[in-house]
Amino acid sequence: MTILPMAKYRWTPVRAFACGLWAAACLAAFPASGGGRYCVVDGWGTGEGLLPQSSIISMARTRDGYLWLGTLNGLARFDGVHFTVFDESTTPNLSSIQTVKLFEDSQSNLWIGTESAGAMLVTNGQILKLGFGQGRRKGHLVSVCEDSVGAVWLLTEDRELARYWRGNVDVWNLSGDSLTFGRAVIAEKSGLVWVGTDHELIGLDPAAVRSKAPLPEKARAPVGQLDFLLASRTGGYWRRHNC
Repeated sequence: MTILPMAKYRWTPVRAFACGLWAAACLAAFPASGGGRYCVVDGWGTGEGLLPQSSIISMARTRDGYLWLGTLNGLARFDGVHFTVFDESTTPNLSSIQTVKLFEDSQSNLWIGTESAGAMLVTNGQILKLGFGQGRRKGHLVSVCEDSVGAVWLLTEDRELARYWRGNVDVWNLSGDSLTFGRAVIAEKSGLVWVGTDHELIGLDPAAVRSKAPLPEKARAPVGQLDFLLASRTGGYWRRHNC
């Protein structure tokens, strides 16, 4: 089924979803005797019949102004005023209602990672099933990024790595024991793609990747228990791990 666009509404993020941090920030900004100043936070939930499920697992704001919310009971799109819910009953090509990862690439394509039905791509209003990660207990996406040449990289918890480039999907299985999990994949602004597992970082040259060929590794670095990995806007990356 086609995901048809709705009327576009430009919205302000502070109006969406009464997160504790926003509420705390408002309370901290104005003293109790604030002289008539108030902080108004709007909240939405399942009680209003708007969200399909109360646990929001992933979020992504796309360039067209929509906020996408992944829950364990369907995918919701919010335009600042209205919610539209996509699930197996309204969108047959959406094979799983449990949405655990969302990502928009530079071409305004929306990537959806599900709990058990693999990865899917929403492009030109249509859902394409990639089959990547499908049917495996730990085959769900944990991380997605886009590299300097425009390829999209996807990593599953069980260390399967995929690259989507010009309609083609290549898949590699990273080495490691059964107790090692995929944690993150990031792309430096004009440098390497880094794949992080529990105890190791692998640096790949995106310009040297070839379909059906081994990964072009440029670096390997052992780390402690990897907790966090983020590409820096100015080059390089940030990481947090236990020594």
